[in-house]
Amino acid sequence: MSFDCINSNTPMNCGEYKRQYVGNLEYVTEGLLYIINDKILTNELPGTPFDTTDDNCNCTTSEETDNRNAKVFNCVQWTQIKNDLIDINSNPNDTKGLLPILFQTIRCTLVNTPNINHAFAAQLERFLCLVESLSTRIDSVSCNNKCPEIIGDLLCLLLQILTELISAVSKLAVLIYYSGCNINASTGNKEIASLFECLLCDFINNLCELERLIPELSAIVVGFATCDMQMCTPCYTTQSTPKKLRPICPPHMMNNGGFNRPYNCGGCCCKK
Repeated sequence: MSFDCINSNTPMNCGEYKRQYVGNLEYVTEGLLYIINDKILTNELPGTPFDTTDDNCNCTTSEETDNRNAKVFNCVQWTQIKNDLIDINSNPNDTKGLLPILFQTIRCTLVNTPNINHAFAAQLERFLCLVESLSTRIDSVSCNNKCPEIIGDLLCLLLQILTELISAVSKLAVLIYYSGCNINASTGNKEIASLFECLLCDFINNLCELERLIPELSAIVVGFATCDMQMCTPCYTTQSTPKKLRPICPPHMMNNGGFNRPYNCGGCCCKK
């Protein structure tokens, strides 16, 4: 879903926005949610919600009750999610990864939004850096099925990052939608000014949380790289042999061996 930055030097009135930018952010949000619902939960959601108003919480539907077994998250699913996020296959015919699309959209917003609010622009630059950092760390995670505990940690961290990204990108779409408006509380539309200030504050909190979560991916990378090494020596096997103590002097020279010394040499009388 590649696109070129659209140049515009004319000031935008309130309500004017770059449709392509907002559309891309909506696409990214839907893609991130799809990863949770389809790649992690691996459960096709019904077209309409089931009626669960039954007093015993039974799904009242004309279809036969469909009880499914939960699938355990594994490295195969991680590889699929990794490709959705950063496009590791690099196939020119494939749609670009969600994070590269997000990165390009943020960059173009910074370049082509006339009179962009400085506080908003600073947070966009921060988000741009976070997306790049997130992409790099995701690319470095080499999942290993021999490390089930770390796979569990990876899934937990992945869900935290995805939900935080969904929240941040959804807010960013609204902020970009109104970014051309006069958000000055004195001269602009007070409703938009109040909304922008409140939403920008919440958006910043999302970025703070992402900034906290991203370094934890580095620990996951190291964990997968070292988990096999930790399993090499079971607890019931000696890890190392005792260090052998070697005498300073040869055995035949110890304890006055063959040498008539008039004084006590401390058990090691070497002829000088």
